[in-house]
Amino acid sequence: MNEGGTAIYVALCQMAGGDFLFFVILWALYVFTFGGIFVIAFGMMLEFPGFLMDGGYLHRLKEKKEK
Repeated sequence: MNEGGTAIYVALCQMAGGDFLFFVILWALYVFTFGGIFVIAFGMMLEFPGFLMDGGYLHRLKEKKEK
């Protein structure tokens, strides 16, 4: 998971009262009850722009090429 996505999840956890485990359980229940495929597709849509803008991924790719 990229840094941008992690920041979003951390922010959501803090809004949920900072109880990370509780949030994860809630999220798992949500995924199983409302159709995981839709949720995953939506999550990927949210992740992908951050993935490109974050620049961390491209930076890591450059490092791999140099080695």
